[in-house]
Amino acid sequence: MNIMKNAMPFRKKLLLISAIILAAIGLAYFFFARFIGSPDLSISLKKQLTDLVEEKSQGLYQLKIGSIVIDGAEVSARINDISLSIDSAVLQQLREQQSLLSKFAGDFLYYTENLKLQLDALDKLRTRYEKSKVDVDKTLTHKFLLTSAETPEIKAYPIRKTMVLITLFASMFMGFIAIIILEKYKEYKSEAATEV
Repeated sequence: MNIMKNAMPFRKKLLLISAIILAAIGLAYFFFARFIGSPDLSISLKKQLTDLVEEKSQGLYQLKIGSIVIDGAEVSARINDISLSIDSAVLQQLREQQSLLSKFAGDFLYYTENLKLQLDALDKLRTRYEKSKVDVDKTLTHKFLLTSAETPEIKAYPIRKTMVLITLFASMFMGFIAIIILEKYKEYKSEAATEV
């Protein structure tokens, strides 16, 4: 009987755990909103955008961004004063390369097509040689050639939001199960004590 007076009812424990979890989610959202609105993020985003344009255009285009306003509540960003300029030195190099390629394009195509035909003929000769070698030796090779792996164009990253939500719900579920087991154990223990 004394155990029942000191034990907190199941509903109060459940309410307390729910309040703690909601407070943790609120604090996480608060810090996330502050991080989104920080000036370091806009500077980092500005640098990543300019580097991306310069890298993908191989230095031909240069992006200039005035300011980036990030709204954490709406999860959006607004870019102000944006301009895209062409680097004249790189453009001149590309034009020189294009004129050089236009001079020798016919010869280049002739030699590359001829090289492809020669490689095909060499490949056929190599397979004929291997088949005739198997016929002469009467043994099969135990080697299989596989194609090498290729790197993907876009890297795959884990989705953080999904991982956090799954972890949150899993911990809540396990907490509820643990509370239910503890309450049932206390009920069983108190019933056993009252019967004796």
